[in-house]
Amino acid sequence: VCGHPEGGGLKIKSLNWYEDNNYKALFGGNGTDEDAGSFYDNSTTPYCNDLMKNLESSPLSRIIWKALKPLLVGKILYTPDTPATRQVTAEVNKTFQELAVFHDMQGMWEELSPKIWTFMESNPEMDLVRMLLASRSNDHFWEQKLDGLDWTAKDILAFLAKHPEDVQSANGSVYTWREAFNETDQAIQTISRFMECVNLNKLEPVAT
Repeated sequence: VCGHPEGGGLKIKSLNWYEDNNYKALFGGNGTDEDAGSFYDNSTTPYCNDLMKNLESSPLSRIIWKALKPLLVGKILYTPDTPATRQVTAEVNKTFQELAVFHDMQGMWEELSPKIWTFMESNPEMDLVRMLLASRSNDHFWEQKLDGLDWTAKDILAFLAKHPEDVQSANGSVYTWREAFNETDQAIQTISRFMECVNLNKLEPVAT
């Protein structure tokens, strides 16, 4: 991954770009795109193929992609394939398999997100919290509890607003729990789709 073989030119792509004097290798061979048309992979998702196509589309992102591609979609080969080596590689592979939780996030979020939305929008306890925050008789209490913080009771009430029309703002830029929910939803979907592009079953036995 990190260096060159002794003599014989550049056979192993180096992550140490500042040490790599073979700039043609970094920028894609001898002036022709050696990977043209090879970014499409039938074994992965359309999202992953579009991502790889975009990374291949410009010289700068292509340099980064050439270095990261083996780490994301490559395999670590090992031999001999014996019970002893399989035991070792199983331990090593746990490190990669733990990253699978990012792929599973979307399924968990799809199960939890409707409950979170319903709780924030129509739960009686949330209505009580809004009522307590809106009550003018509690202003002194909230001032004491929120002393030293950037948030005021009015800010929290605006964030927890039951309906978007309940929040009035001159510039229309009030950040509410709905924006936080939608941003979380988008982030989880992006991470989950990206993890489909990462091969987590890294270790593979070979005969020699």
